[in-house]
Amino acid sequence: MNYNSAQKRVKELKSFYKNCMWFGIVALFIFFRRLMKSGDLS
Repeated sequence: MNYNSAQKRVKELKSFYKNCMWFGIVALFIFFRRLMKSGDLS
């Protein structure tokens, strides 16, 4: 595995994990907002 392809792969993984992180933050925000509004988990 040469250096350039490894570097490109790391960059793709970083952007993938960054997207996952943002998705998680948004999902938690929506979940907690709904929890605060309704007061239960249904």
